[in-house]
Amino acid sequence: MIAKGEKPVAVGMISASRPVTLTLGPALRSRVRPTAAFAVSVEPTGGSPTGQPTGPVIATGAIAPT
Repeated sequence: MIAKGEKPVAVGMISASRPVTLTLGPALRSRVRPTAAFAVSVEPTGGSPTGQPTGPVIATGAIAPT
């Protein structure tokens, strides 16, 4: 997740071979705003070693209020 003016924050890992549901804890939910976006980057097995994206971003999406 990328909040406006902030560094990306990892919210979890997804699989290319099966559907995944990610549950955001209270700390992450408090950072979700209409000005934030979600992005998917390709990372090594186990995720980014730095907590920041290290591979190419392959998808992005805006957050819409519900």
